[in-house]
Amino acid sequence: MHRITQRLCGDGVIGLAPSTKKGCLRYDIRKDDHDHFVCSDCDGLMDIKIADEMRKQIAHEISDCYIDGPLVVTGVCKKCQKRRK
Repeated sequence: MHRITQRLCGDGVIGLAPSTKKGCLRYDIRKDDHDHFVCSDCDGLMDIKIADEMRKQIAHEISDCYIDGPLVVTGVCKKCQKRRK
């Protein structure tokens, strides 16, 4: 199964998502441009889209560097927030 998944990734049929905390690969079926949210508690992954204006603001904050790929936002998901209470 893993060889098939690697081949699909190499052929561009699927992409890579941010790795898990333990460094395990995660694959992404979505091929459109999008960003990710990763929960720092449960390591859950969520597809998100950061608005162009926000990307420009982030680029400005890092000395007007050009952002040319997906962004990864980390935080605590709603489920883990409830668990913390």
